[in-house]
Amino acid sequence: MSAILQRFHQVANDALVKIGEQLCPGAKIALVIYTPDKPEEDIVLRDQGLIDDEVVSALRRRGLSIDGDNA
Repeated sequence: MSAILQRFHQVANDALVKIGEQLCPGAKIALVIYTPDKPEEDIVLRDQGLIDDEVVSALRRRGLSIDGDNA
């Protein structure tokens, strides 16, 4: 991992910890950064215990349309 990417991960993690401290008890947080046409540059940071299906369900509640199940 490059020094720049490593620093980004640290800064993003620190920010997520601070944001998480302000959430309702039991709430989970995830950060997804994607680069179109460059999946190798995608970054996903998430709380421990976060359930991927619940994230997809939350996105669906906000209007995201996904065919099939959450697999």
